[in-house]
Amino acid sequence: MTNRLIRLEARLLWRSFTDAFSTASDRLLLLMVAVIAAFWVRTHLAEPMSFALPTRAAWAGFAGLPAGMAAQWRLGGRLAWLAEESPFSATARQGLARRTYLASFHGLFACGLAAAAVWIGVAVGEPIVVPIIALTNYAVGTALGAACRREGKVRRVTTRRARPANPRPSKATASRALIGVIVAHQTRDRADPARGATLLLGFVFVATLGSVPMSAAWTSPARIAAEAAPGLFALLWTNRMDVRLVGFLPSLGYGPAMTGLAVSALPLACVVIAILAVAAARAPFGFVGSGIVAAAGAGFVLVALGRTWLSPGRSRHSVDLQVGIESAIVLLVAFALPPLAPIMIVGRLAMLYRRAASLRWIQR
Repeated sequence: MTNRLIRLEARLLWRSFTDAFSTASDRLLLLMVAVIAAFWVRTHLAEPMSFALPTRAAWAGFAGLPAGMAAQWRLGGRLAWLAEESPFSATARQGLARRTYLASFHGLFACGLAAAAVWIGVAVGEPIVVPIIALTNYAVGTALGAACRREGKVRRVTTRRARPANPRPSKATASRALIGVIVAHQTRDRADPARGATLLLGFVFVATLGSVPMSAAWTSPARIAAEAAPGLFALLWTNRMDVRLVGFLPSLGYGPAMTGLAVSALPLACVVIAILAVAAARAPFGFVGSGIVAAAGAGFVLVALGRTWLSPGRSRHSVDLQVGIESAIVLLVAFALPPLAPIMIVGRLAMLYRRAASLRWIQR
């Protein structure tokens, strides 16, 4: 009984993988990139000097703290869904089954974290200290995530006095309504998406302006990180998408261009506001900080477009798995053959665009 949940996740993962790479072209692409990845690993990681890092990189082990919290929150949310809405709700409510589920997946995540920590530790000359720091912080983050996560919290619903109907015809178009729905999910402000977007953009501008004088006495890397931090936070905050919603939009007649604009509008606005704030503050390293935010924004927008155009007729797990694999593929190609990466991105987005366009008005 205790491993039924693990078997369920394994079957869902395999089904998502086969769904994501169901066509011959997808499998051929995966095989081609696997060969490129193997070639890159053999060429670069075989040379000890190729991944030399400064000694200060040992502090990367403290990244295990947010990793542990994120893993605990994700697994806790998944268990809550299994206990409420899945056919295995009875099993998911058993204490032993829940503990086995959490221990198994935390063990897998900890193994991956330990492998990365060993790699960093070898590069900085501390092959034992860095893994110990990383795993200790992962355990602390897991405990903090379990303590901070409050399951069963009831969302408060605000009530407002009913307003009389406006006799004038509304100027809102279908496109504006679509952007409003998407922005509501991205900002977590479903009552007033415009207000949520305004507050987020205002935070980016004010925080970026304030980071310049605040970091005046810091070192150059710290000042660059402080200037880019508000924009990166805003991009992470907007990195939320309801796959079921965007997957349903083509059946309502929304084309891939309109849905792509809807999911990209707010992240692009965050990037523009961050760059304007850096320019207004005349930051000494503004060009570097703006470049980091712009590169991160481009990556977030590309991932959002991929998820949006893959969503029609697909499950969330299948979409997330395929986007994750293809993102890793693009990164490997960018390291191994940099000129090929832009061509691959444009070609793949064109394929996804045609697929999404072919599903317009189709009820699935």
